[in-house]
Amino acid sequence: MIYSAGMSESREVTPVSKEEIDKLAAAWLSTLQPTLVGLQHKIVQLIDKQSAIADDLEKQNSLVSHVTDNVSLQGLSEQLSTLDERLFKIMKEMTAINARAKILTRDAMELQQIRRREALLRESKKERELQREQGLIAKPASLTSLITKDN
Repeated sequence: MIYSAGMSESREVTPVSKEEIDKLAAAWLSTLQPTLVGLQHKIVQLIDKQSAIADDLEKQNSLVSHVTDNVSLQGLSEQLSTLDERLFKIMKEMTAINARAKILTRDAMELQQIRRREALLRESKKERELQREQGLIAKPASLTSLITKDN
């Protein structure tokens, strides 16, 4: 027999039987059992999810290590800097070529204007020559103009 202290002020010890203790424990367990079963189920689910996440992480780690083994990041970095330098040089050359092209275009336009002026001057000179030559060519005099001159 087990004795327990009662709630009375006298603090008398009342005997409690093993059956009563078993009944109280069973009642207490029956009230807590649905909660405990639910918690146990949730814990099992969490463990399963944790295992799945751990497996995924292992797969990702192996994939990353495989990729880093196959591709040297240092080599890519060096190649990138080399390509960047080439691109910079090409852009610099393109800028210089563009500037030269603008100068050549301007010079070509000026040359074209000069040639047009020279062609106009040649044409006008040719016309003046023709007019001068026509002025020098003797014109046949008419009979009436000869008679009036003789008198």
